Amino acid sequence: MFLIRFLCLFGCSLFCASSYSWESFYIGGSIKAGSFLKFHHLGWTGDNICYPNMSNCPKEKHKGFAWIYRLPHTWIPGLGFHAGWKTHKNIRLELSVDGLQSVKDPKQEFKGIYYLKENKNPFPDTVSFWDGVRFPKPEELSGSLEQVSFQETGAVSSENSFSNLQVLTALINVYVDFPLSHYKITPYFGLGTGYSLVRASIAFKGKYKDSSLDAVQSADFSSLSLTARLKAGLSYDFSEMISYGLEVAWTMLKGAKDTIPYKKHPNQESNQILLRDMRYLTASLYLNYRL
Repeated sequence: MFLIRFLCLFGCSLFCASSYSWESFYIGGSIKAGSFLKFHHLGWTGDNICYPNMSNCPKEKHKGFAWIYRLPHTWIPGLGFHAGWKTHKNIRLELSVDGLQSVKDPKQEFKGIYYLKENKNPFPDTVSFWDGVRFPKPEELSGSLEQVSFQETGAVSSENSFSNLQVLTALINVYVDFPLSHYKITPYFGLGTGYSLVRASIAFKGKYKDSSLDAVQSADFSSLSLTARLKAGLSYDFSEMISYGLEVAWTMLKGAKDTIPYKKHPNQESNQILLRDMRYLTASLYLNYRL
C-alpha cells in the first residue's frame, strides 16, 4: 500500500500540478548528441599542368582542376550554454552558444576531378539553405567540365583526409511555449539564427614518378557560416527555480569557404575549399535556472 501511495503522489506531482510562471531571466546548459547528414567537400585550383597519363587533357584550354568529395554521416556530441528571458505571453527570447566536435573522422567518398575551362571558382559563392536537396551536376557548375579519374593524372599514390570537424555556433532564438493547464510539462517550438564557426583539418598527399609533380597539403580549415535552426521540445518544471527538458533541433549552415595553403606543389601556393549541404540533427538534455 505504501508503494502504491508513493507512486500516486509522485505521478500527481509530475503531471497534475500547475506549471510555474517564469516571467523572468534564466540561464542554463545542455549536453548534445547528433549527426551531420551527408555533405560535400569541394575544391578547386588554378593548376594547369597536364599530368602524365592524362591523354585527354585539353592542354591550352586547361585552366585548372575542380574536385568533389562526399562525406558520410558524422557523429557530433557537444555542450551548450544559454541565457534568456521569458515574457508573460509565453514567448521566450534567448541567446545560445554551443560547440560540437566529431568523435570519428569521416572517410571521404571521392566523386571526381574535373578540368576547368577558366581559372576561377566553378562553384556558386552564394547558396541558399536548401541547395543540398539536389546537388548540381558537374556540367552545371560552370559550363562543361570533363571528368577524369585520379588514376588518369598518373599519380603513383594518393592520400587524403578530412578530420577533427568542429562547429561553434552562436544564435539568437525565439520560442513559443504551449503550457498545459494543471501540468508541469510544457511543449514548445523555437527558431534561431546566427553564425557558426566551422573548423576542420584537411590533408592531401599525391606522389608521382617525377617527384617535381608531388603535392603535399596539411592545414586547418576555418570559416564563418550563416546558420538557421528549428527546435521543438518538452520542458518540465521541477521547482519554481529549476526546469529541465529534452529538445530536438535541425540546424542548417549556408556554406563555408577557406583558402588552404600547400606545403609542396609544382605551381600553386594554395587552393580553395568549400563545404556545402551542411545540415545536422541533434537531441539535447538541458537544465534551466531562474535568476
